Amino acid sequence: MMRSSIKIVLILSLLMLIACVYPEKCRESDAVHLEKTPFLGIGYRVVSGFDKLPGVETNHGLRVAQVVSGSAAEKAGIKVNDIIIAYDSVKLKDREESKLLQSFGNYIKKEKAVGENISLTVIRTETAFEGKRDKEGLSIKNRDDIEDLLDDQKLGETLEFSVKREAHLIEIVATLGEKGNPALEKPPENRLLFPEYETLSCPYSDLGNQLIDEFDIGDVYLDLLKRYEDDEMESDTFRLNLFRYVHRDPLRFPLVAEKISGDLDDCGKKVDLPEIIRYGSNLLDESSEDGQAIIGIPSSREPEAHLSFIRNVVLSALTMRNRAFETLEEEDKEFLFENLPLLIENGFETDSTEAESEEEIQKNERALRLLGEADYGALLKSAEILAQLANAKWLSDFRGAMIDYHSPETHTIRGIGGDIIYAEDTGAGLIVIGGAGPNRYEMSPAVLIDLGGNDFYGDGDDSDFSENPLSVLIDCSGNDEYSATATFAQGAGILGTGILMDLAGDDTYHSTRFSQGTGVLGVGILADLEGDDRYFGQEFNQGVAFWGMGILIDSEGVDSYRSHLVAQGVGGPKGMGLLMDQSGDDSYYATGKEPSSYGTPGIFNGYSQG
Repeated sequence: MMRSSIKIVLILSLLMLIACVYPEKCRESDAVHLEKTPFLGIGYRVVSGFDKLPGVETNHGLRVAQVVSGSAAEKAGIKVNDIIIAYDSVKLKDREESKLLQSFGNYIKKEKAVGENISLTVIRTETAFEGKRDKEGLSIKNRDDIEDLLDDQKLGETLEFSVKREAHLIEIVATLGEKGNPALEKPPENRLLFPEYETLSCPYSDLGNQLIDEFDIGDVYLDLLKRYEDDEMESDTFRLNLFRYVHRDPLRFPLVAEKISGDLDDCGKKVDLPEIIRYGSNLLDESSEDGQAIIGIPSSREPEAHLSFIRNVVLSALTMRNRAFETLEEEDKEFLFENLPLLIENGFETDSTEAESEEEIQKNERALRLLGEADYGALLKSAEILAQLANAKWLSDFRGAMIDYHSPETHTIRGIGGDIIYAEDTGAGLIVIGGAGPNRYEMSPAVLIDLGGNDFYGDGDDSDFSENPLSVLIDCSGNDEYSATATFAQGAGILGTGILMDLAGDDTYHSTRFSQGTGVLGVGILADLEGDDRYFGQEFNQGVAFWGMGILIDSEGVDSYRSHLVAQGVGGPKGMGLLMDQSGDDSYYATGKEPSSYGTPGIFNGYSQG
């Protein structure tokens, strides 16, 4: 029965794979044509509602959402928000609206060739701004300029604005270029990328090849692989070798997934966070061998030895974190901190009919450029060093050394209610050790270790990433409540690392977005070792990563995971998202926020759960 199920799944997968990319067998003339694929270089979506404009005979068109840098479209002067209503002799009013996207793309691929011209009729809207300050003319280029003027307006000043929007029909002729980047060096063959996978027996691959022969689709499948191979020649800064491997040999994907899952599961059973980070670093094409050495865990029962260990770990991790961004100016880091979450959120929007503005495109391009300048090896090494504080054996020794510790001075810290047995302000931030009784925390030190009790953890004052690039929160025991209304909380990292570890107790986690083991250009880890736990989030949480790592590990107990969108094991560009629950009768829910972008009644978008 199991064998039959696998066979059915592979049949469906093969047919869908081939249908999506190449719906019919390749004719000889098509194969020749594929050598150089004509490329205009735009992203577009269907829009409607402009048939009342003068000279416009159609109610629908293709709005340009993106213009690829250096492409034929950019050279011809096509702009974001242009609306294509005709191409060559084809008028979109004569096409079914539901088939517009496919028909335009197929026309270029099948009817045109590299070097040929394509004529486009487009609607271009232009917005003109005029303004005066106390009747003196102002230079205004966009909405941001207006907002700046309003922010700077002084008492008694009079500001006047006028906004005029016009639409024009224009003709554009573009000379089609070639898709891909012929100058890009061909990537290594699969056998060189991951030789360890090549030696493993793969029953799925054998069965897949058998089905390809059985359905007589060998030529089509080979053509599909050729297309995938050609696609690897396109420039993509963040494409991972692991993706290249399975992209070029999709029948081995189940084997690779099983191998990686098994390796990570072994690390998870030991709750060896540094080892998980090292393993993930290799998956993200970053070596974990170079950089600062891992600091040895103290064997002494003297409190000062353990406190010194904490200081050294945090300072070493901070040094590596700063190295990761040393080529970026402070304003660049602030820009990424403010705009990366927006860039990610916009990537999952499905109900917007408006294309991105020129300003938004420029921000996205700047963000991608800066993302390419970060030292990810140093960033991940910083997280690996910091994760030594989440070592269960050391924490047991530390608790034993500190449980009877009496500080020579009384510590009172705003935002903390309860017993504080130790506090120290270091070059890497504040270190706080809470007592074994019930405490209430409403601030976020660099390191907070609570020795026990039923505690409450609220929002911390972590709005300035430059003040808190590293954060460690460890609770040793008790039934605790974690509640955060702010983003990037409960084991989340942006331009740095955030770790939350709870060793025991039935705990509840409430958060909003970018939380509970989420990394954005950083590493976020939430590890709960015991108890029946409940996790509640909204979006972008519970093991999610973009340009970094997001890890949620729960070792024991009957647990419940609730979120709505982009949650529970999601990896974005150069990201490893991991949700690992080791045991228990658990439940997972990730839906219910917005209707499916396919329009299927009763179905919601999810983008979740692997």
